[in-house]
Amino acid sequence: RGGAGPEGDFAELAELGGMTRPGVRLASGTRGRGMFATKDFRSQPSVEESGYVGVSPPPPFVSVPLSRALAVAEDSSAEDEAAARRIRASMYKACGAAPGAKLESFFAAGDVVPHDARLGLMLLFATKRGDAYWRSYARTTVPALADAVPLLAWSEAELAMLGEPKLVEEGRHYRQRAATTAAEWRKSFNVLALGMPPPSDEEAMWALAASSSRTFSTWRAAKDWPELAVMCPALDLANHDVAPNATWDFDEGAGAMSLVACRFRDAEQAQLPDGLWAAAGDEVCISYSPEAGNEKLITHYGFANDANPNDRLAPSDLAHAGVGELLAKLDGASFLDAAGIDAEDLEWIVGDTEVRPAADR
Repeated sequence: RGGAGPEGDFAELAELGGMTRPGVRLASGTRGRGMFATKDFRSQPSVEESGYVGVSPPPPFVSVPLSRALAVAEDSSAEDEAAARRIRASMYKACGAAPGAKLESFFAAGDVVPHDARLGLMLLFATKRGDAYWRSYARTTVPALADAVPLLAWSEAELAMLGEPKLVEEGRHYRQRAATTAAEWRKSFNVLALGMPPPSDEEAMWALAASSSRTFSTWRAAKDWPELAVMCPALDLANHDVAPNATWDFDEGAGAMSLVACRFRDAEQAQLPDGLWAAAGDEVCISYSPEAGNEKLITHYGFANDANPNDRLAPSDLAHAGVGELLAKLDGASFLDAAGIDAEDLEWIVGDTEVRPAADR
């Protein structure tokens, strides 16, 4: 490793990748390894052409050149694939290795090959054929297979510890899918086509665990961004929070992806002074998926949040827990009473809508 501990690894990766990271460091916290602000990030004054003086967000926590990221189009859109090809071309130039025509066609096959399978093989190509930057990423950032977090990397004994048949089956499904993908890679690409020996099962599982858990989707309804799946070293070191203080920004024009402060956790909620977006010592967290319940978090990222506000109980969950019959025996009045809702509360809830449902309903 290039340095002592997480910060040394981060410094090595940032230097090799030409990243800018004003005021963040990598350290161990309550979520494990994560990013922490080393200074206050405050709103910046801005002057528009009209002369209006306003404020803009703080500078990025971290900015990574797109030439140091892996990208594929999420579907077969010609515009999206053109954007992905531009990023890949810059990546090949930066790392000093370019794939053959057959492998590049595989990376562009958004209409038939899932994005994690394409990114997984691209990651193996970059780490085996590319420069020291990608080798550093594989060595210092991506967990070894034994420490990988998605369910596809869990053993049968580990899956059994979950005590949840649905998640056990999901883990088996993803593990079998990974094995099938590895076999298809070896069948489709020989040493000449890959420019390297075909990956072993363990290498394939490692790459697929990384591509399924460390990928950003650039699709945003409110943004005019191409719809890409991107693996961006450094940005993938940010941990998850249901109330994040950071998000990420994609800017092909500037040739960079950046981790930027956000106000999802606004000043009142976070009890931050006006103008302060992140304070020195704060962990810089993003949301891996704004609506992800614990089942999705465990499946793809290997952890669960206590009191996850996105968790929901479906009727099938209740039946599995053996409380379906008990709920069926409750009439409306007893259910409301158990919930601490009396007749006066119900009258207030119903309000002036003139809707008076029967108590059982």
